Amino acid sequence: MPVPFTTNPPSMRFIEKRTTPGLAITGTSGAGLWDDVVTTDETFKGNRKYLFIVNARIRGGSTSKSFSFRTIQDHNGSELTYKMTREPMNTTIEHSYNAATVFTPKIDTTVTFQQMSNESEHPSTYHCYMVALDITELEEGTDYFYEEDTTGVPVSVTHTNIATGRNSYILEAVDINHPTDKMGEKAGAWMIIGGSQIDVEDTSGDSFGMRLSNGRGVGGIFVADQEQFMQEEGEDVIDIASNFLMMPIEVGSNDANHRFRLHTWDSVGSSPGNKYLRSYIIGLNIDIFKDVNFKYDDTDYSNDVAIEQTMEEWSDTPSQTGKYFVLCCGVFDAGGTTANWETSFDVTADGILDHDTFDLVGLKAGRANDFKDELPFVVLGLIDVEKASPNVYTWRFNKYTSAVRGWEDAGYVAFSLAYDYEEFYDKLEIVKIGEVRRKKSAPHIPTIG
Repeated sequence: MPVPFTTNPPSMRFIEKRTTPGLAITGTSGAGLWDDVVTTDETFKGNRKYLFIVNARIRGGSTSKSFSFRTIQDHNGSELTYKMTREPMNTTIEHSYNAATVFTPKIDTTVTFQQMSNESEHPSTYHCYMVALDITELEEGTDYFYEEDTTGVPVSVTHTNIATGRNSYILEAVDINHPTDKMGEKAGAWMIIGGSQIDVEDTSGDSFGMRLSNGRGVGGIFVADQEQFMQEEGEDVIDIASNFLMMPIEVGSNDANHRFRLHTWDSVGSSPGNKYLRSYIIGLNIDIFKDVNFKYDDTDYSNDVAIEQTMEEWSDTPSQTGKYFVLCCGVFDAGGTTANWETSFDVTADGILDHDTFDLVGLKAGRANDFKDELPFVVLGLIDVEKASPNVYTWRFNKYTSAVRGWEDAGYVAFSLAYDYEEFYDKLEIVKIGEVRRKKSAPHIPTIG
């Protein structure tokens, strides 16, 4: 159940739903018919705004058939996150489905993760975790942003070998909502998510690529400060890729016109032919929350180790009892191997280890289709934490090969869903639970209780 606004400071409302860890949910319907995998128990309220993220491990029952996956709003069946269609390399190895969006349902609705066979055989889902944060009370442009480009939906756009900007967002010091300089409120740590949908048309050497970057500049001038990159060669021309990247960014109070950009192109091959359909960029200012931890490291950690390895580890003593949000994203550089890989997450609370907190060990995050593949892997979830109870968090990676390959471009964000009043509020007001601080830019007091 979501944690209500009953403490001071209040916490952000949320919805979470996951499948039973490791239990295969296999589709039973015929070709072209969607099967429901898992539906949220909680209802998304009409006219409220949500940041929605999903992470799944999926399989297909044949290496010569294709299978599709997506999430929908149940009140009208409309697609919520981009559909992914793929022909699997192996029927016993999982692949990842990762996607995000910002949406405002018109009426109350639940959300369902679905799978479909496009021919025969059946798909299976071995893990699905959906998390939604209610961002209704946040201010767009200061606390979050969302940009979607659908240029390629009516008429797909054929890739070239040149990285082409598809989507961008600028954190401006002065904008239509802020006639005076508000860069100080926009500064801090940001979680940046980027995604795209690519129609695979070439499977013989032309890989599609996606790059998420941030930097500064005005007009046509752009100096990149940080980048995250992935690429993949499609398995079949029926494939539709749903790509996902996430990295944390530190925005300074003097970084006016801080820009986030997303590019796609055919990054490998001499005869590009894959097609761009649509993309999104999402940003959340995580400095408005308590107990924030984040890191980004673009180092290439290649090695010949074929056992579970620690990627990142950090400790924290929660200042509030409640939920702790975690999102990690790294990239596996296949580099000459078609090995499988997996990722997992541990929590040690009061000295007691909860190995594999999200039950991902043994579930593969993917299998490289081509030796030039550089593919993302994701951990997503909410953790129950207790105030003043010290915790250690460990993000792990395992590649099933002794070839000298490894991970790169790895970033994580973690934070309590409790608002940080000293940063987020400045004016005392009287509401149901007593004195609270009002958000600097909020036009009204958030609903409490």
